[in-house]
Amino acid sequence: MIDIKHDDWAVITTLNEEASIYQLVGELRGLGLGVIVVDAQSDDDTVSLAYEAGAYVHPVGRWPIGPALQAGWRKALAFDAKRIVQLDAGGSHDPQQALQLLAALDGADMAIGSRFMKGSIYLRGLGSRGRPMISRGISALCNLTQTGPNFSDWSSGFRAFRPYTVRVLDQHTYMGSMHGWQLEVLAHAVVDNFKIKEVPITYILGESSLNLRVAYEASQVWLHILHHLQGSKELKGNKIA
Repeated sequence: MIDIKHDDWAVITTLNEEASIYQLVGELRGLGLGVIVVDAQSDDDTVSLAYEAGAYVHPVGRWPIGPALQAGWRKALAFDAKRIVQLDAGGSHDPQQALQLLAALDGADMAIGSRFMKGSIYLRGLGSRGRPMISRGISALCNLTQTGPNFSDWSSGFRAFRPYTVRVLDQHTYMGSMHGWQLEVLAHAVVDNFKIKEVPITYILGESSLNLRVAYEASQVWLHILHHLQGSKELKGNKIA
């Protein structure tokens, strides 16, 4: 029987993450967090290991990152979460730093774990050496589209939210479903006038789902942000910390 009486919940999406999921869930549970694993039909031992480590497993279809994370948000809200943090299943994010993101919600609606701000550490593991340049370039382009606040890491997936923030963000319709979805969520959060903090993190570069299809989606999301979101007059009153 999984204990669902937690104030803080971590949401993780998985697809064949048996190499890392047991340790990750165990560390998060050791920090006192409830853990929701949204599994996109893994055909290895991911699900059984997640259960064994103490996670609540929420099975979905072969859903991409965005819809899967939104499903995890909704489940956390159903468990009456007071704070929600999302992080990568493959070891790129340090679970110990989840508490830093949650603490950053003191006086904020949303916190972003930045790979690029002062104090961050970016370790090049298995991934392409060009990935950091692409991520920095995406952030620069997104910052250029708007009159509101700038962020050092628009595409970071290590994020924490207040429950009312998630409720509002979940009501939006998103063009993107992969990396572009992360950009779009942040753009909506800015337009929705949420107070947003960035926190330096340690990031270990892993293998990426970045490919031409995902890159095309991100470019279309950026154009959507440029023309429909960040041009909003609502940005002028946005709060940022």
